[in-house]
Formats: sequence, C-alpha cells, structure tokens
Amino acid sequence: MLYFLIKLPIRLALRIFCVNKEIIHPEYLEQKGPLLLVANHPNSFLDAIIIAAHFKEPIHFLARGDAFRKPWHNRLLRLLHMIPIYRISEGRENLYKNEYAIERSAELLQQNKIVLIFIEGICLHTHSLQPFKKGAARIALSVIKAQHPLRVMPITVAYNSFTAFGKHIRLHLAEPIEAKQLLPYEDDAKNFQYFNDRLYQQLSGMIAIPSSIQSQ
Repeated sequence: MLYFLIKLPIRLALRIFCVNKEIIHPEYLEQKGPLLLVANHPNSFLDAIIIAAHFKEPIHFLARGDAFRKPWHNRLLRLLHMIPIYRISEGRENLYKNEYAIERSAELLQQNKIVLIFIEGICLHTHSLQPFKKGAARIALSVIKAQHPLRVMPITVAYNSFTAFGKHIRLHLAEPIEAKQLLPYEDDAKNFQYFNDRLYQQLSGMIAIPSSIQSQ
C-alpha cells in the first residue's frame, strides 16, 4: 500500500528534479512479470526511483544492506519493496544474508512479479560500466531451474550531471530476452559468465549521456 501511495508524489517530484527526460522504447514500461530488470547504477538511489516511478507495474528491487540496519528503516524499506543485499565493504559477516536476497528475488519472479537488480553491485558516479557481479545470473538461473518462465530486460540510465539540480536524464529500455537464451549451458559457472558477457555487451551499447552534459 505504501509503495502505491508515494509513487505519484515521486513522479511529480521527478518533474522538478529532472527537468528533461528522454525514454527510449517507452512501450516497454507496460511490461508485466515475471521480469528481471538488469540495470547500470551510476547515481545511487535516484536510479531505482526513476525506473520504479515510470513502470506501470510495481517493482521489487535489491538495495544496499546497510540501509536496513535500524529496525524502523528495515520495516519501511521492505514496505517499499526493497530487498537487502550486502557487499564485502558492509562486512563479510553479512554476506551469508545474500542467499536470502537471491531466494526472495527468485520467489517474487515465480509469483510473476518484476524485480530490479543493479548488476554492477556498486554505485560510482560514472557512466562507465563496472565489472558485473553474479547476483542477476544467480537469480535468473534459480527461476529457470524451478522450471518457471522468465524474461530479462536490460536498462540503462544516464545523466547530464551527477550534481546539478534540474537534471537531464536518458532512460533506455531494451526488448526483454528469454532467460534461457542467456543461460544455455549445463554448467553454472559457464552460465554466469555467458549471462554477464551478453548483458555487458548490450548495456555498454545502450548508454548515451544526454547532449546537455556539463563538466562533472
């Protein structure tokens, strides 16, 4: 309920905060699950807000685990459809909790939901892609092994500036790919590598910074 209550105010706020937006293939915003959205991550929490605000269907997405530490933060973020996932920098002792993130994401996809993951697993203020983590591939493979259909949609977000108010944004959505096409092997390691290689190639070709870019 909270997710739907704040979606409209956020969309209105984005009209002020992001004064110009270009959406490539806006028809894909009407897609329904089961759908795994795989995106780059150049601008921290704003990336998720932009993607979730524009999709017609609700989005469940993985977010950095340290934001869930306080009990009331934990409750609030989960009401907003967020799933905690941890990096080594947030403590090796928390990495075992990522099994829950994988399992929960796969469970939601098997319920025909939409899940968003930032495949780089890190946010740096750059449009250059960072090495991909295995989380997205693990989620997709888990769903496929459960013999449930799944499509994967590549998405990129780009900004004219990471610091200026009144941003120009470019949201590029690509045609969903059948997950089985990205996971063609019997060997899990080969599947993870193939999945990431295919998506790295596609995402890197989709990133285009808005023409009004300023020095950063």
